[in-house]
Amino acid sequence: MVFNIEAVRKFYHDPHLKLIADLVKRVSKVETDNVEIETDDLVGRGDSDDSYIRYNDRWNFPKKFDSPASNPQLCFEPDYNHLVLDLKFNHMGNTLTDYSGMNNHAEIYGEPCPASGITLPYRGGSMKSQAHGIGISEGIEYIVEDTVDTRMEEQGTGFSQWFVFNVKSFSQEGNLYHKYDDSNNGISVKLGTDANLHFLVENAGTSTFKKMDSATLSINTDYEVVVTHTVSGNVSKIYVNNVDKTLTNSALTIEDPAHNNSSICKNVDLNFMQHLRHYKDKPITAAQVGYLYTNKFTISNIAAGNVMILDGCVLAAPSGSFTTTSFTDTSFNTT
Repeated sequence: MVFNIEAVRKFYHDPHLKLIADLVKRVSKVETDNVEIETDDLVGRGDSDDSYIRYNDRWNFPKKFDSPASNPQLCFEPDYNHLVLDLKFNHMGNTLTDYSGMNNHAEIYGEPCPASGITLPYRGGSMKSQAHGIGISEGIEYIVEDTVDTRMEEQGTGFSQWFVFNVKSFSQEGNLYHKYDDSNNGISVKLGTDANLHFLVENAGTSTFKKMDSATLSINTDYEVVVTHTVSGNVSKIYVNNVDKTLTNSALTIEDPAHNNSSICKNVDLNFMQHLRHYKDKPITAAQVGYLYTNKFTISNIAAGNVMILDGCVLAAPSGSFTTTSFTDTSFNTT
């Protein structure tokens, strides 16, 4: 093969060809800079054909009010120091950010699928939330490393947990949340094959194992469940969509998984899991359960659509004017 150097030089120095090549590069750059992947389109396609998209750190599509996990995630809940775990199943990646600010992030195992959750109220309207679809055959599990924030013996007066989910099937017994400390201490919130919600607490060797009496859950139904446990008297409560359920004893047990980490959504079949919170040393009241059910964001008494979202956390509306103690523990610890 023979190359004509002079022909190459002539082609390279042709001013018209150089101008065209330059324009092509500019157009290509503009198109590349303005290409965006629509999260909702991605979620919609994942919902429609049940396809699974491998989670990757390069694909992180949080809503506009969320920020990267490397930024501080402060929480302005009343009694903010009691909120020790706040997981939103709303983005892709290897880790779920703990928005409580306590750095109890959850590692993602298996391959969840993007899904749409419940409808959230916003001022001027509403919008679908983001969530994870969790297939029982996918080996999905979220792990939060063992910490004093979630150990039963560190719960003080008691604790509360909030779950937002929708069940696909009750084919197997599974855990929405499971924390085994030792044979005398542990917490488990289970979905049973009896379509019932089981709330099991082992506190200093005293077992309080409860389930709903005669009432069961249904598939393909949105649920906002709050469980609370008060250490004094070992009193447990289950609220389903803001209804305080009558309870009876459960025959299920808190199994030893051979580790002390918090295990979330193991062996469950869910259309979606949207939100999980854990309040340490704070059994929230029935009124606060109602506030959370109304506004979907906070246990503060704020109307639906009026909660301010700041940097992916909840900011309660201030009352009164600022004082010299506005940013002290006393001020923030007051409900």
